[in-house]
Amino acid sequence: MQKALIGITSGYAAPSENRDFCRTSDIVYADLNYARCIARAGGLPVLLPYADGDDLIGQMSAQLDGLLFSGGEDVHPSHYGQSVVVDNCTSSEIRDRFELSLVREFLKTRKPVLAVCRGIQLLNTAMGGTLIQDLPVQASQMHHAQKVPTAIPTHQVRFREDSRLFHIFGTAFLEINSHHHQAVDYVAPDLRVTGWSEEGVVEAVENRGRGYIIGVQWHPERLAETHSMHQLLFEDFVNKCETGHGGSDG
Repeated sequence: MQKALIGITSGYAAPSENRDFCRTSDIVYADLNYARCIARAGGLPVLLPYADGDDLIGQMSAQLDGLLFSGGEDVHPSHYGQSVVVDNCTSSEIRDRFELSLVREFLKTRKPVLAVCRGIQLLNTAMGGTLIQDLPVQASQMHHAQKVPTAIPTHQVRFREDSRLFHIFGTAFLEINSHHHQAVDYVAPDLRVTGWSEEGVVEAVENRGRGYIIGVQWHPERLAETHSMHQLLFEDFVNKCETGHGGSDG
């Protein structure tokens, strides 16, 4: 059986004298854990470079069996109709522009989408939602950037019992990590919240209609090797990419 081809979005860095390699080059990069999790689940991971033009984005969408939106910088508030209201907004216009175009095109195919950390924020933005720009500032005393390594879970998420995530993990509660200062605020109309932290921060969303769209605010790829429950998410995602693009929520 041919393996499912899974695209993984990448970070972007402009030329810089402040790094020890490729100082004069534009580079793209990703945490290798994403590829490891996809490969362990039986998929074929491929890192996506940045591409200009609807035709190239359309070809990517046509050839991939599934798409994983990785973590990274903030989504710039202008993309959800707001001005920057905090001092610690770090964004990449090149990455925002490419990924917003890609997710909107890919959603037309109804192929499976898994969105992690920045990914859930990008997904919500692309589908018409908004974000909390900074949890400590705009949602007082909510700190979700843990100080210990992200391979260590630090708090719980609670899932809706009618959600796909509840079905995947077989439990309403899961120990997760936390490495973000932004979060979903207004939820896009075609998404529904299926997981929350103890304080009420949105930790997971899924699509309302048919198809497979899951967004999670934590980093399962950094937990999957030592906390095997988190690998189940990648196995479910890859299995869906292999078996079909449509289907129901369950």
